[in-house]
Amino acid sequence: MTSRRALGVVIVGGTLLCLALLVALAQSGEVAPSARELAVRSTVRANLQPRTHRFGETVVARLELVVSSEKLERDTIVATGGRGAGLGRDGSGPVGAFDPYEIVGTPTRAVESAGGLTTVLYTLRLRCLSAECLPDGDSKEFAFPAPSFVWSTEAPPGRRFADRQLDQRRAGGSWPSLTVVRGIPDGELEESGWQSALATLPGATARVSPRRLEAGLLGGAGILVIAAAALLGLVVRRSIHRRETARVHAEAPPAPLEQALRLVEALNGQNDERQGRIALETLASELRRIDRRTLADDAERLAWDEQLPRREAVAELAASVRAATDGRRA
Repeated sequence: MTSRRALGVVIVGGTLLCLALLVALAQSGEVAPSARELAVRSTVRANLQPRTHRFGETVVARLELVVSSEKLERDTIVATGGRGAGLGRDGSGPVGAFDPYEIVGTPTRAVESAGGLTTVLYTLRLRCLSAECLPDGDSKEFAFPAPSFVWSTEAPPGRRFADRQLDQRRAGGSWPSLTVVRGIPDGELEESGWQSALATLPGATARVSPRRLEAGLLGGAGILVIAAAALLGLVVRRSIHRRETARVHAEAPPAPLEQALRLVEALNGQNDERQGRIALETLASELRRIDRRTLADDAERLAWDEQLPRREAVAELAASVRAATDGRRA
């Protein structure tokens, strides 16, 4: 019984210890790296997809680093595409690392940590449209310089700044070869019977000589200018003639009939009886001269009436004269 009881105590104690460890791990939120993860060797993988492509197609290049997270300074990780051309922490691409291929768009950089490992992945898009990528035959193979990663680890206590190079680490890899092939093999191209040749295009011709067309346009433009000037001169002359005619009419003295009529209108209603009768007699004489006898008799009767001519009668006579003569000023 004693041995069985002791065995039960051991089992219960072991179970409680395991539970305590699980609770502690759950509270910390992290899983401690294993010894294998801490001892893993830094690895660089370089991949091209597709490895064989047609001329002008886009190739996706991926460069990956897997390294232990212990004492790793993530911000110091820098990748090189070869020949010392750095990819940069922001994913900017190298210059000349993939000649004659060019990087299309903006490369991407992703950093992830899981357990005791950190993974850095660069993704680039490559394309070549130059004559250097045209295969001499059915295909052409390219080899790119070996890529590598450089990073730093935490310095141990007491390490001087001048000795920080001792904390740098490096890992390298290699790009697989890349093969470009023709879109149409030479055999199929010959069998298709397609032919092309470079030829000199004939010079441009015109239905009308450019010089003759230019001369005609200039001549037409000159004729239009002359016609416009002539029309403008005609308009100006007519305007001047109208102004001169209006000025002459304005400056010309009124006709005798108009003068007599104005005098009658001016003296109508005045106290000067003698001058009023003279003006009426003068108007009667001018009306007889233009053969307006009825109006002349009316004017003469008012002029020699025994009583002073009424103002209303004189105004009515003047209006009748103007209406009968219809603006005549002879």
